[in-house]
Amino acid sequence: MIPVLSFWFTVQLLALAVWPLTWRWLGALPSRGYALAKPLGLLLVCYTLWLLGSLGFLRNSAGGLLFSWVLVAGIALWLGRAGWRRDAAGRRPLLDWLAANWRLVAAVEGLFFVALAGWAFVRSYSPEITTAGGEKFMELMFLNGILRSPQFPPLDPWLSGFAISYYYFGYVMLAALTRLSGLAPAVAFNVGLAAWFALTITAAFGVAFDMAAAEGLDAWLEERGAEPCGEGQLLLKRTLPASGAGRQFINGSACTLSALAELGDRLVDLHGPHDHQSLFSRAA
Repeated sequence: MIPVLSFWFTVQLLALAVWPLTWRWLGALPSRGYALAKPLGLLLVCYTLWLLGSLGFLRNSAGGLLFSWVLVAGIALWLGRAGWRRDAAGRRPLLDWLAANWRLVAAVEGLFFVALAGWAFVRSYSPEITTAGGEKFMELMFLNGILRSPQFPPLDPWLSGFAISYYYFGYVMLAALTRLSGLAPAVAFNVGLAAWFALTITAAFGVAFDMAAAEGLDAWLEERGAEPCGEGQLLLKRTLPASGAGRQFINGSACTLSALAELGDRLVDLHGPHDHQSLFSRAA
């Protein structure tokens, strides 16, 4: 279980590095890309290490990997600064979103851990690399070759003095997880298989959640006699004449004020007399 927890903690660190960036870039999605932060963090940190290492600015080492993490996290914090800075109402939008969507967060984290631990348990009954012929020998060889190479492209274990003549970036990501988790390559190889499974399941859940949420909004509109979102557009309108008898419209269809407020709960948080101040936040 300790190797699984080591990989779990490592993936969490990588996801944390890019979460502010994901929250901003994928802000149009109902989940704001929370489930995609894990594979995106792994991808961006490892790509930074590979790119700067290939250009000769970094060594393929634990120090180079940590520098890449800090660099990616710093850029993500700056680009996503609207999420963690206090807005005009004194709130931090990113933290407010996490608090409001704690069920989604718990579901994603629970699914990832169960998938990771579950597939590692299955793999523990057949951990040897002989079950898939010679390919697993080659994959473990590439993993060790990258871990022992001080630069990119990594050294070719097949031919001394030459670089790997093969697509190897996936092994760079596995090598990064191996280094950060502190596991032996032979152990990390099998836990890595479980990690790919867990990342795939979690990302698929995030995509399915966003698709279902989008369809759920159209169903909600149809139940209340409003037109569905055409081409992804939602038009809200409210008239306030001098007589004081206001009217509300959703996609051109008249609705009650309570329906408009209920829709607002799905989209924004503007109901109180002072909540409009959150519009001054760039995140809004």
